Amino acid sequence: MAKMYKQQQWCRPVWWGLGLAAVMGVWPSAVGAQVNFLVAPRFPAGGNPVSVALGDLDGDGDLDIAIANSINSYVSILLNSGSGRFALAQSFAVGDLPVSVALGDLDGDGDLDIATANRGANTDFPGSVSVLLNDGGGFAPARSFPAGNAPYSVALGDLDGDGDLDIATANLYSNDVSVLLNFGDGFAPARSFRVGDLPVSVALGDLDGDGDLDIATTNVGSDSVSVLSNRGGGNFAPARAFATGYRSYSVALGDLDGDGDLDIATVNYGLNRYSSGAVIVLLNTGGSFAPARSFAVRDNPTAVALGDLDGDGDPDIATANNFSGTVSVLLNTGGASFTAARSFVAGDISSPVGLGDLDDDGDLDIATANSNSGTVSVLSNIDRGTFAAARSFETGDFSRSVVLGDIDGDGDLDLATANRGAYPGFSGTTVSVLLNSGGGNFLAARSFAAGSAPYSVELGDIDGDGDLDLATANFQSDDVSVLLNSGSGSFTAARSFRTGDSPRSVALGDLDGDGDLDIATANLYSNDVSVLLNFGGGGFAPARSFRTGDSPRSVALGDLDGDGDLDIATANSIVSGTVSVLLNDGGGGFAPARSFATGESSQSVALGDLDFDGDLDIVTAGVGDVSVLLNTGGASFTAARSFVAGNAPYSVALGDIDGDGDLDIATANNFSADASVLLNDGGGGFARARSFPAGLTPNTVRLGDLDGDSDLDIAIANGASGNVAVLRNITPNSAARPLSPTAAAVGAASK
Repeated sequence: MAKMYKQQQWCRPVWWGLGLAAVMGVWPSAVGAQVNFLVAPRFPAGGNPVSVALGDLDGDGDLDIAIANSINSYVSILLNSGSGRFALAQSFAVGDLPVSVALGDLDGDGDLDIATANRGANTDFPGSVSVLLNDGGGFAPARSFPAGNAPYSVALGDLDGDGDLDIATANLYSNDVSVLLNFGDGFAPARSFRVGDLPVSVALGDLDGDGDLDIATTNVGSDSVSVLSNRGGGNFAPARAFATGYRSYSVALGDLDGDGDLDIATVNYGLNRYSSGAVIVLLNTGGSFAPARSFAVRDNPTAVALGDLDGDGDPDIATANNFSGTVSVLLNTGGASFTAARSFVAGDISSPVGLGDLDDDGDLDIATANSNSGTVSVLSNIDRGTFAAARSFETGDFSRSVVLGDIDGDGDLDLATANRGAYPGFSGTTVSVLLNSGGGNFLAARSFAAGSAPYSVELGDIDGDGDLDLATANFQSDDVSVLLNSGSGSFTAARSFRTGDSPRSVALGDLDGDGDLDIATANLYSNDVSVLLNFGGGGFAPARSFRTGDSPRSVALGDLDGDGDLDIATANSIVSGTVSVLLNDGGGGFAPARSFATGESSQSVALGDLDFDGDLDIVTAGVGDVSVLLNTGGASFTAARSFVAGNAPYSVALGDIDGDGDLDIATANNFSADASVLLNDGGGGFARARSFPAGLTPNTVRLGDLDGDSDLDIAIANGASGNVAVLRNITPNSAARPLSPTAAAVGAASK
């Protein structure tokens, strides 16, 4: 019986609201407790989808989606192709106007069948239940069985104790429940049991603790829940009514207070489309129920589902909110107390809600049916790599690059940006320094003059005095500016050193093995890298040039061939996109460049051990996507694999964002004004990107612990808005694990 109840919870149908209205938009809450959801992708689902149920329909081990489409009178099935992606919908005809769907093994052959409640063509015509039997490779034509007048909800469970699944429907216009007992080859004629006025949702569970399944309905006409106790053999005692609140629309059963019996949850629609709704909880006192407790949710909820969304062992609540097109989530804090509701965008006129692990990551995701757009929305549950809404801090004009480091020596990470300045003439070209005041907050920016149009900035102890100095690549003046830190975040006047034509990126590292930091720049118009060797105290020898691919925009340094010295990699923005690798000869000279194909128009490059094999791999970001080239030893690389990020990912950085010990990817997406996070699967493959709003024309992304909570936050330099956006990592219970030297991300440079 316990097994049957568990099945009933995740296959349970949910009811669609009676009314339709315009959608009121809402954004997900920025910060929260222990559960977050991705903005929902939508999948076409047929005409006017009004109910959704989840189950493994094709026997491949992941959860598929079944949808009742009321206008077209068919069921749509979306088969899961893995990780929460779905094939095109298949459609199967059922009875007139199906408004609810449920899944269960009705014929005992081991796979899931489909049942729908069909409202019927008009109020005078009795509705029906349709059954589609799964033959393992598809579904047999529907068989229909009469039910009450306008059945609006269907549920499956063993009501007579004979081991197979029976059917119960809540019938809107006949104010009753129909029970259709399964006799193996079909169903007995429906028997009716009176409930409250206008029942719209039905659920099954052992509410009185006697071992058989009872029935609960929500009654929109009498503002109540009806409970029918099973007397055995599918016979039921007269209904008992328990007050809920105005227009109760959906019912779900679960042990909300942890006392071992099933409680009732329902939702109240509210007085009108503009009013707030509520979740109503009725705690089971041993077959009876305590007075209703109310918890606020978004406007006009019409469906409720229960499941452990945050992984703490007790059932949480999710509601579908009809007019705002959102899902509200209330986390159970124990004893049927709940956190304040958080809302997540789903789809237009989202009413049904189903819970299940759709992306195979071990937690419960959410699916809603969106009647107005003919789609299903899937909200993936993300408990790692989650970021709060961006906070912006003003810098100079047209910030092109950002870098993190402890500039003032107080133990936390500060920010520095390279500010290109305004056209024409690149006036206002500066470096801005924002000192961290604790908790990821920053003091007002202080600006220091650099060369003309600095496009990139790096931090490092250039003069060997123990604090971090600044170096910028100046696009218009064809040079590098070096600003030495005089302590506490103040800097001497910039000194300039000539490079190639139009340097777009700068990197610091000991290229000649003498113990101090040298400079490398990627020069867009001379198609080369400039290397400036440090001769001590922040002075540099004249630049030496080494040819790369065409139009290098970004440079990174790392030991790519495992010989102990730093090599050079550049991202080259020719149309086809390449990365050039220049191997160090040990004294700051470099072998001729070897080029490897990447994605379209590579803009940025970063190095790190993505697959845990001990050598450095390459990641580039370009106009179209992120490319990953795995090092097979000796600076040879596999063909690039591409992963979709945001629109025009112009910058890439690597770090352990989700605290699982491997390197993840973050990008700044120039055209979509956001940051994307791609989590590493442990072998150099990456999950589907998740995006977080940043600012206007983000150009550079960097990772570091900006708020002192031991995980990696994101900093984005936004060109058009002239600021830095800081996205705090709010991954629950995470702490960035220290990486071995071979796993650390050793190079990440700006566009």
